[in-house]
Amino acid sequence: MSKKVLPLIKEVQHLLKHYNLNQEDAEEVINAVFDGVIKIVVDEGELKIGRYCKFLVREREERIIKHAQTGEEIISPKHKVMGFKPYKIFKDAIR
Repeated sequence: MSKKVLPLIKEVQHLLKHYNLNQEDAEEVINAVFDGVIKIVVDEGELKIGRYCKFLVREREERIIKHAQTGEEIISPKHKVMGFKPYKIFKDAIR
């Protein structure tokens, strides 16, 4: 298991104990939250989460790219991508 994942697991275990939840209940809640996030972003185009961040859908225009191994030019069609924009509280925590 990655060293980066261990702190998250410990935090989740702490929250489980604090709120007296078992792991199955917590997993159900987490899955429901992320399913909701996905649904709102797909339906509305963006989701603002308080003072923390924003998830949004961005459209990428058609463009010419180069294949990394062959150098061949390929047309990347117009498509949508998921974006994440952290707000000040996230940025300050990193600095």
